[in-house]
Parts: sequence; structure tokens; C-alpha cells
Amino acid sequence: MKKKKKIGLPTMYGSKIIDTDDILFVQADGSYSVVHCTSEKIMISKNLNYVEGRLDGSNFIKTHRSFVVNADRVIALHRDLGGYLLLDTDGISIPISASRKLEVKEQLRLMFNFI
Repeated sequence: MKKKKKIGLPTMYGSKIIDTDDILFVQADGSYSVVHCTSEKIMISKNLNYVEGRLDGSNFIKTHRSFVVNADRVIALHRDLGGYLLLDTDGISIPISASRKLEVKEQLRLMFNFI
């Protein structure tokens, strides 16, 4: 059984502890980041590179300079429109930058059993 991993997010009211499995993706917003979870969005005063570093060792992939995605939530990789990942929640799509396309495909290939 996989052990759940939790992370503490600094909010303007203190810290909020969430399960990393509940994170869909993290989006850059200037020097802030917005953590999109299954039931809420949490704005934190840390930049995306900092958040990505704290999520290291989990199944998170940086697809674009503005997005880090929970690979466990990915249900499809689309090549049209420059490339994007489709998540398992509300048809959310996350863009893949041209410079990261090969790296993202390789990370997904290593995580999942592609045929």
C-alpha cells in the first residue's frame, strides 16, 4: 500500500497541510503559485521553482514554465495544439511547452507502461 505524502503550504493565515495526491497541478502567478487541488485552490507566497523543488520525489512533472502537474492525475497526452496533458478532473488540460515536450514524454514513459 502506498503511503500518503503530505505537504505544508504557507498561506496568508498560517500553514495548510494537504495530501499531495489531492494536488492536480500548480500554476505560477508571478512570484506566487496557485495550488489547484481536487476541492480548492490555494495561493501561496512561493514561486513555482521553489514549489517544484519541494515536490521532488513525487510524481510531479514540469510541463511548462508556468505549470507543474501531478502525473498520477494525467489520463491523456495530446499532440495537437502544441501538446497538452488532459487530467482526470473536469477535462482540465495543461499545456506542454515546445522546449519541454521530449522531456515530458520521456518522464511519462518511465512512469507508465506505454505500449
